[in-house]
Amino acid sequence: MTDFPDERLGPLHFKEEALKVFLQTGDLFKAVVDSTTEFMKEAGDEALEAGDLLVDIIAGVIGAVVTTGHDAVEASRGIALGVLRGRKALPDTAFTTLAVSSRAVIRQIGRAGGSIGAATHGLVAGAAEGARELGLSVPEAVFAVSRGALQGAREFGFAAGEEVRESVAAMRELVRGREPGQSQFEEMEDTPMFFPGPMVE
Repeated sequence: MTDFPDERLGPLHFKEEALKVFLQTGDLFKAVVDSTTEFMKEAGDEALEAGDLLVDIIAGVIGAVVTTGHDAVEASRGIALGVLRGRKALPDTAFTTLAVSSRAVIRQIGRAGGSIGAATHGLVAGAAEGARELGLSVPEAVFAVSRGALQGAREFGFAAGEEVRESVAAMRELVRGREPGQSQFEEMEDTPMFFPGPMVE
């Protein structure tokens, strides 16, 4: 899909590449997952560890989604799932990449005027789905998302951070493998919170 030369490609390149996939498939979620997965696989470890390329990938994919007029939930869900699929050969670094990607997603969605809460919802759902698919820890994947999302939300103030926290909390049952609202009278298991405490400026 994409060749990675020494010079920085920039988000516009990834936006154009993702839009090509959207046009070919006509399926937003599949296009986001496939684009993100391939970008992650082809970038290589050293390129992703540099950080800038990863941010450009996420900015490009989100830019393509905004251009096509779709909402943040499916886009964010597809990005989280694509990140984990693209990094599945390196589980030790998958969650770090997921956290950085989540931060970039929240920043891009917030700057585009989208819903940070909806984007967080999608990130959690995609991370949980990807972790189960790949045999990784679901709580660790969701913690990585919440950590990155909170960092991204700092740009937009305290209320944005609370949106992230509330969205993660609302997804707790889904993360445990139940649909939201199911077994609501069952005593909740002792599980760690999936976010690292209040946002600190």
